[in-house]
Amino acid sequence: MTSMHNPCIPEAGKASETPKALALQGPPGIRALWELAGKSKPGMLQAASVLFVAAVFATAASWVMGSGIDAMVSRQWEDALVNCLVFLAFEALAVALQYLGRRRLAVVTTEVALDARMALIGKQAALPMSYFDQQPIGRILTRLTNDVEGIEGFFGGTLARMLIAVIQMITVFAGLLLVDLRFGGITILAALPALVLVFTLNAPVRHWLRIFKRRSAHVNSLFAELVSGIAVLRTYGLHDWAHGRLSSAVRDQFNAGMKVLHWNSIVRPAAVFFSAVPMGWVIFGGGSQVAAGSMTIGTLAVFLRLAERYGTPVRTITQEIQVIQEALSSGERVHEMLSVGNVEPASISNSDHEDDPSCENPEGHHVKLRAGINGAVSFREVHLSYGSGKPVLKNISFDVRPGERLGIVGRTGSGKTSLVSLIPGLYEPESGQVVIDGVPLAQWDKEYLRRQISFSTQDAILFRGTLRENLLGFPFPNTGTGGDFEDWKGVNSACQESGLAELMRVDRSGRFRLGLDSVVLADGENFSSGEKQIIALTRALVTRPRILILDEATASVDRKLEDQAMESIRRLLVDCTCFIIAHKYQTLAACDRILVIDAGRIVADMPSGSENEIRQRLQAIREPASELI
Repeated sequence: MTSMHNPCIPEAGKASETPKALALQGPPGIRALWELAGKSKPGMLQAASVLFVAAVFATAASWVMGSGIDAMVSRQWEDALVNCLVFLAFEALAVALQYLGRRRLAVVTTEVALDARMALIGKQAALPMSYFDQQPIGRILTRLTNDVEGIEGFFGGTLARMLIAVIQMITVFAGLLLVDLRFGGITILAALPALVLVFTLNAPVRHWLRIFKRRSAHVNSLFAELVSGIAVLRTYGLHDWAHGRLSSAVRDQFNAGMKVLHWNSIVRPAAVFFSAVPMGWVIFGGGSQVAAGSMTIGTLAVFLRLAERYGTPVRTITQEIQVIQEALSSGERVHEMLSVGNVEPASISNSDHEDDPSCENPEGHHVKLRAGINGAVSFREVHLSYGSGKPVLKNISFDVRPGERLGIVGRTGSGKTSLVSLIPGLYEPESGQVVIDGVPLAQWDKEYLRRQISFSTQDAILFRGTLRENLLGFPFPNTGTGGDFEDWKGVNSACQESGLAELMRVDRSGRFRLGLDSVVLADGENFSSGEKQIIALTRALVTRPRILILDEATASVDRKLEDQAMESIRRLLVDCTCFIIAHKYQTLAACDRILVIDAGRIVADMPSGSENEIRQRLQAIREPASELI
C-alpha cells in the first residue's frame, strides 16, 4: 500500500499546474495580456524587431523615391535609375522582412492563446470548491470559451496588425523629422488630433464593453440554469416567468451592445477624418513651398507618401479598437480567474509517512506526503463556514478506526455532507484539523490521497461515453501507477457484486443491450436515478478505495439491490473505512456505529444494531426519530 517515491525528490511537472508567468498578479488591461503572453514574450520581441527593421526599410524607400524624383526633374538619369533600383530593393526587403516578422508573430501568438486555454483548464483542477459554489456555471463557461476566443482573436491577428501599425507610425514620424525638421514637426502636430481622439474615446468604449461582457456572461448563466430546470418549468407552468427573466437579461445585454456600437460609430469615422489632416497640410503647405521654390518636388513626394503611410495605421487602430477592447476585457477576467488562490500549492512527491513529512526538497519547498493509507480518520475541534460566514460545522471531534463503518444521520441541512466533504479536502476547515493516519490533511498530497478515496452521492455523476469508460476510466489504484491495477480485470465480478449485472440481465429498455459498451449520455440522462447510483457504487467497488464515502448513495435503489450492494461492501472492502450518510434504517444497520448530527454539532455517538434497536436509540434522543430519519 505504500509508494516507492524518494521523499525529497519532486515529481515531474503536472498538467494541472499553472505556468509561473500566468500566476503573476498584475493590474488589468494591457498588463494582464502581457502576463498572459508568458514564455512567448521573447518570440514576440523577436518578431517586433524584424517588423521594425521592415518599417525602417519602407520609410527609407520613401526617401529614396523623393531623391529619384528630384534626379529626374534635374535630368540626372543615371542617379534616377540608381534611386529607382534602390527603391525597389528597399521595398522588396521591407516586404520580405514583414512576411518573416508576421509569420514569427503568428506562431508565437497562437502559442499564447493555447497556453492561456490550457492554463484555464488546469486552473479548474486547482480552484477551491468554494469558488464553484459562488460562481454560476455559465460565467465559468464564458471564461473558458468566449473570453479565451477574444484573447485568441487579439493575439492571432489584431496584435500583429497593431504592432505593425505602431511601428509604422514611429518610423513615419522619424522620417518626417529627418527629411525636414520644421515642416516634419508641423506635420506631426497635425497628426496628433487623430491619436488624441482615439485614446480619449477609448474609455467609454471600454466601459460599455465591460458591461456588455458581464451581461453576456449573465445571459449564458441564466440560460444554462433554465435549460437544466426545463422539466420543473414545464411541470409548474413557469414558461412565462422564465421567458420574462431571460427576456429582461437579453434586453439589458442588447442595450449594452448598442452603447458599444454607438461609441464605435463615433470613433471610427472621426479618426479616419482626422488622420487625413496631415495629408491636407502637406498638400497645402508643401505645395506652397514648392511654388515658392523652398521645397523640391521630390521632398514633397516624400512627405505625401509618409503622410499617406501615417493614415493607414490610424485607420487600422480604429478598425481594431473593438477587438482590442474585447481582448483587454477578456484578459482582465481570465487573469482574474488565474489569480484566484488555489486550494493548495502544487504538490511535491513524498514517500511513506514513516519519513519526516516536513522534509524539504533541494529548492526549499515543503514536501507533500504521498503514501498508501490505512483509513484512520480523526476530526479535531473542526469548525466550517461558507461564504456567508454562518457556521455549518461547530466543534466537530470524533475518531474512526481503519475499516470501521460509520453511519451519519441528521436533518436536511444539518451539515452531514459538509462534514464528509472535508475528508478528501474539498473544503478547508475554518479551524481545527482533519487527520488521516495521524497526519494532518494539510500535509498530504491531495491528488494522491484522493486516489484512495471514493465518494458516491445521491446525485450520481456519470460522463458521456460508455459504461466501461465510466467504470474503468479512473486510473487511481493505490499504487498510483495505473498499469498494475489488477482490479480492472475483475470488473465483471464487481458488476455481479453490486447488482449492476442483474440490472443488465433483466433490462428490457435496451439501455444495457451492449453490456459494458452501452452508451452513457451526458450526466447519464438515459438511466434512472437508481441505475446511476448502482453504476456509481460499482465504480467504487472496482477502484477498491481505502476510504469510501456514501452520501445517500442508495436512496433511489430498491431494498433488494441495496442489501446486495451493502453486503458487497462488507465482503469486498473489508479493510475500507466507510462513511455512510443515510436515512434508511436498513442502511444504518450495516454500520458499526452511528453519529447523529444536528445544526452542525454531534448530538449523539452510538453503536449500531438492528433496525428496531436503531429506532429505539434514536427515539431516546431529544429529537423524535421521525424527524431524523
